[in-house]
Amino acid sequence: MKTSALLSLSLVMLILFGCSVAKKESFEKDIQVFLTSFQASLGQGDEAALKYFDTNQSRESLLKALHVLQNKEGEYVLCEAMFQAATITTDEHGTKVSIPARFSAKEKDVSQDTTSATLVLWLETRKPSFVITRLEGEAFYEKYASLSNALQWDVDRHNELKKREPIYAQAKALQQKFDSVIWFTIYKTKTYFYAVKGQWENSDTRKTDAYTMGLLDDAGNVVIPVEYEMIGTLGYDLPNIVEVKKGGKVGYFDIDTKQMLIDPAYDMIVPYNRENTLALVKKDSVYGFVNYQLAYADGFPTAKAKTWVTNFEYLPKELRLVNGSQALCEVPNAENLGVGNLAMPSYLVKTGVFEELLSGISTTVAPMGGWTESIETHGSFLQTVSDNINALITAVTRNYLEGREEFYTENRVVFMDHKNDTLAVANIPTKVVTQMKRIGPDILEITSETEDMWYEPQGYEDFDGPQYTYFKLAENGTVLALTSHRMFAQTEFIKLDSSYLSGKFTHVDPNTGQTDSTTFLSVPTLNFMRDEILASYGMRFPEGSANAGYISGNWYTPRYDKVEEFEDQLTDIDRHNLQFLEKVIALLTTKPA
Repeated sequence: MKTSALLSLSLVMLILFGCSVAKKESFEKDIQVFLTSFQASLGQGDEAALKYFDTNQSRESLLKALHVLQNKEGEYVLCEAMFQAATITTDEHGTKVSIPARFSAKEKDVSQDTTSATLVLWLETRKPSFVITRLEGEAFYEKYASLSNALQWDVDRHNELKKREPIYAQAKALQQKFDSVIWFTIYKTKTYFYAVKGQWENSDTRKTDAYTMGLLDDAGNVVIPVEYEMIGTLGYDLPNIVEVKKGGKVGYFDIDTKQMLIDPAYDMIVPYNRENTLALVKKDSVYGFVNYQLAYADGFPTAKAKTWVTNFEYLPKELRLVNGSQALCEVPNAENLGVGNLAMPSYLVKTGVFEELLSGISTTVAPMGGWTESIETHGSFLQTVSDNINALITAVTRNYLEGREEFYTENRVVFMDHKNDTLAVANIPTKVVTQMKRIGPDILEITSETEDMWYEPQGYEDFDGPQYTYFKLAENGTVLALTSHRMFAQTEFIKLDSSYLSGKFTHVDPNTGQTDSTTFLSVPTLNFMRDEILASYGMRFPEGSANAGYISGNWYTPRYDKVEEFEDQLTDIDRHNLQFLEKVIALLTTKPA
C-alpha cells in the first residue's frame, strides 16, 4: 500500500515538473519570438522599434542604444547583436534578457580590433506578447564609444598617411640626390622639400658646419641652393619670402622669383613693408633698412620707424602659431606624422621670445604625434631695470591636446642693454609677472603669480601665492640667473620681512584635503621655510618630524644634528631669516593668557 502511494506521488511530481519545464520552455520560446520581432523592427526605423517599449526612460537614451544596434550611431564601428543567443532569467525584479553583442571595425583594412558587450532588456508580460520596461545600456554604450574613439584615431591616421604617401615617396626619391630630406611643407597648395647635404641633427646642439640646407619644389627642382644653415618658414611674414641663414647671418629670399632680396649679412631682419621700406635690419648694434628697390641705407627710414623698433612695437601683441595660419613643416615619414615644425624668424629669436626651431604643433585634427594645438603670445612689455639694462617680458601660452593641463603659460624675460642687444634670456613658469624691483645694488627680484596648483599634501600647506625669481646684475653689465633648490627661493637671496609672508594664498588641510583662502602663511608653511634653510646646510631632521620626509634631493646631505654645529657657516641673509621666522612662528603659536 505504501509502495503504491509513493509511486502515485512520484508520478504526480513528475507530471508537475514536466508541466513546469514545458511552461518554461514555452515562456522562453515566446520571448524568443518577441526578440525576433523586435530585431526585425530595428530595420524599419526608430518609431517601429520604440513601439516595443513602455518605460519611463527618455526617448534620447533609448535611441542612443537603438542606433548602435541599427549601426546608425557612427561610421567606424559595426555592431552585431546576437538575439538568438540571448540568456533569459527571472527573479523578483522581473524577466531579464541579456543579449550578447560584438563590436568590430567597419573598415577591416584599418583595424582588426573587436570587443564584446551585453545589452540588457527587462520585459513584462503584456497580452498578447511582452513590452520592454527598462533598457540597461550604459556599459554597452561605453564599450561601443571606447572602441569607436580608438577606431576613429586609426581611421584618421590611415587617411592622413594615405594623403602623405605620394609626398613620402617623393621625399625618398629626392634623397637619392641629397643626404636627407628633413622636412616637407605645403605653401599656397604647392609642396616644398627641405633638403640637406651632410649630417643634420634635429637638436639645439647641431653643428652648423656639418650640413647645408636648401629648398626644392614639388618637381624636385632647386628653389634655394643647398648652401644655407637654415631655411625659414615659407611666407611667415611676407608672401613668397623666406628668411635664410648663412654664416650666422640672415637674409631674405623670394621663392617665386628664385632671387635673393636681402643678402644674408644681418643679425636680425624685422619686416616693415611700408613707407617704401621692405625691412629694417640690424648688424651688430647698427640698424639700417632696405627699401622696395632693394637698396640698403644706414639708420631708420623715419622717426616713427625708429620709435617702433626701440620700443619693440614690432613684436606681435597677439600671436597664434597653429596649423593653417603658418606653413608648418613635417618630417616625411609615418613615425613623425602630425608633428609640425616652425623655423622662427630672427626678430623673434634674437629678442628671446622663441627658440629658432619650434616642434610638436599638431598638423592633424586629431592629435597623431603633435600634442600642442597652438602656441600663443599675449603681448610684450618693456621694463627698465637700470640705466643700462631693460627687460622685455612676453607671456607665452601652449595649448595642449588631450593632456592633463589644458594650457601652460610661462613668461619669457629677455634682458637687453641700451643698444637692445640681448644679455640674457630666462623662462619664468608663471601666468603673470606682477612686479620687478631692485634689491640692493646687484639683485633683481621678479614677482609673479603662480598657476592654479594640483595639490598633493607635503611639508607646506599654502599654495597659489607669489613666486619669486632672482637675477644678479654683474659689474660688467651682464645678467645672471640665480638658481635655488629651495621651494621658497626668497629665503636664500633677500632678508625677509612680513610682506613676504602675506598675500592671497590657498590653504589646504593635509588631513581633510579641504581648502580655504588665507592672507598669511600658516605655521606648517613657515616651519617648512625655516627647515629648508637648515637643510641647505646639512641639518638632519629626526624621523617622524614634520618635514623629515619632504626635504630631499641630490643637494641634501644630512650631517648635523644641531644648528650650533654649522652656525658659523650661515650667510647674513640666512641668519636673519632664521631669526625672523622663529619670531613669527613663536608669535603665531603662543596662546594668549
